[in-house]
Amino acid sequence: MSSAPGRTTIASIVEGEGELTALPVLVRRMLYQEQIWDADVRRPFLVGRGRLVKQGGLEAAIEVVARGLPSPCEGGVLVVIDADDDCPATFGPELLRRAEAVRPGLRVSVVLANREFES
Repeated sequence: MSSAPGRTTIASIVEGEGELTALPVLVRRMLYQEQIWDADVRRPFLVGRGRLVKQGGLEAAIEVVARGLPSPCEGGVLVVIDADDDCPATFGPELLRRAEAVRPGLRVSVVLANREFES
């Protein structure tokens, strides 16, 4: 599925089943608040936490998701995982660095939820 030229496309990577339905709703609400009406919010790509945080796992997920984005991409990739026992202030930037290295120029954001947000 391709997006119209200039249309904002947001892909995402999540670690849990709950985020598959919760994250698109949250993203659409945020877009609505910013008065972005025609965004293409893709279904999240599910990757288990163990695989996602392991070296090479996040990178592989970014690559898979990025291949499905239109070029050029207005938007990017949002990665959302639970912080669990990791410190979001240190683990988040580490994951972001790894994700950005996969596809330089692709907008990537990493969010570590301190509590399970879908609850």
